[in-house]
Amino acid sequence: MTAGGFPKIQLIRAHRIKNPPDSKSDKWVDGVRLSTRGSPVAYSVTSGPDDWKVYPVESFALVRDPDAPDEYRGKTSLHHGINGLRDAKEILTAEKQGVKINSSLALVIKILQAAQPDQPVFGPQGLIQTESGDLSLDRILAGAIPRLNEGEDIWSHKSDRPSPTFTGFLDYLLRDVAIGLGLPWEFVWDSTKLGGSGNRLAIGQAQWKFEERQAQFKPHANRDWQFVIGAAIDRGDVPADKDWFRVKWQMPRRISVDAGRDAKANLDDLKYGVRTHSEDAGERGEFWEDERRQTELETLDLIQRADRIAKATGKPFELILGLIQQRSPNPVIPPPTSAEPPTGTPPNPTTAG
Repeated sequence: MTAGGFPKIQLIRAHRIKNPPDSKSDKWVDGVRLSTRGSPVAYSVTSGPDDWKVYPVESFALVRDPDAPDEYRGKTSLHHGINGLRDAKEILTAEKQGVKINSSLALVIKILQAAQPDQPVFGPQGLIQTESGDLSLDRILAGAIPRLNEGEDIWSHKSDRPSPTFTGFLDYLLRDVAIGLGLPWEFVWDSTKLGGSGNRLAIGQAQWKFEERQAQFKPHANRDWQFVIGAAIDRGDVPADKDWFRVKWQMPRRISVDAGRDAKANLDDLKYGVRTHSEDAGERGEFWEDERRQTELETLDLIQRADRIAKATGKPFELILGLIQQRSPNPVIPPPTSAEPPTGTPPNPTTAG
């Protein structure tokens, strides 16, 4: 709480939860103090070697994705692929250095027998310093025609790095990381090899993982809501309400690989009552009651404007409403007036006397 009594929430990364220096091994496990029954009662958080704070479990919300039922702190989702990430980084560093060295070599002179030291092929020789040591290079002038000694040959150096096998091996390491995250490798790294249906499958699998993680946050978000709003009611910042603790969380919009196709399918489902407005608005990241309220305001404004224009012009209300906003693919045909008979209606027959 602040000095004025307003709630504060602090975010802490899980690796800062550690056993305090004076802790007993039978009371603390991975920075979590346990009761005699083995349930968490407090968390020890460090900000440095000499900075330790212990928080009771009532003031702490631990968001984790455990792999085992006896994990008190939880592990990072990358722990399956940490070694793979390190290997990939080291391999990439070495491969990039190899590519740089290969790119710096244009031509190579092959000597089958020792050449005369006083007859260099391309003129005066010099030494150049590299990370791997000094190399003896000949300076080549544009358009020069070298005169080779017997047993010498010029070979144009070509590099095949990085090779296709290297990129495949790198993809294998990153696939291991993606599996640890619970996400499809194609979604995380490369989706170019997938077609339309494959992309939809990968995005659907990723969406399931995101929704699972969102469900983990909701209970903690409910606690935060009650903490903040309850304190605000006590302070008099907001009025009390009998349902102040009831809250519904709206998640971001779903990922889609084909927004047009999904929108048409959703529209048909809404039309036939298979899909609810709440479900449709939620997938778009909106709240259905807000949309209904906005639709009500816009509809009322539309009717008022159409009625005002109809009275000012003397035209039928239906015609003006259709001109302002057309909801049907067919144009609105105004009803006939009393002076003009409807189209297709025969005139009254004349009675013979």
